[in-house]
Amino acid sequence: MIFRFQLHEPNQLPSKSERLMQALKQQGEKDDDMLFNVKLVVYELVGNVLKHANHPASVRVALSEGHISVIVKGGDPLNEVEQCNSPDLYSENGRGLCLVRHLTDSLQWKSNGSVRAVFNRKKIG
Repeated sequence: MIFRFQLHEPNQLPSKSERLMQALKQQGEKDDDMLFNVKLVVYELVGNVLKHANHPASVRVALSEGHISVIVKGGDPLNEVEQCNSPDLYSENGRGLCLVRHLTDSLQWKSNGSVRAVFNRKKIG
């Protein structure tokens, strides 16, 4: 199953992410923690594109038996954050990508301006 959407404004994200959650549930994802983590990662990555790349964000979520893959693409190449050591808890920036790194099993920046986050799924059944 592949779910795609594009956002031009942050206020579009709640309705799009709700449809994504419904689609994942319809495909058999029953783990509420996994659904919350996917939603949080989508919010963080899309927020970064809209804030820093100043372009619409394209989101592609692919569901397979073993993984949920989230790919978010902006118009410009995104810079990978090399280190994610103790972010300043009072800073306006820097915590989101640390959180994304912590919640995902894999996080990769691509030269085409996209970032891919992968979650390993528990077996359904």
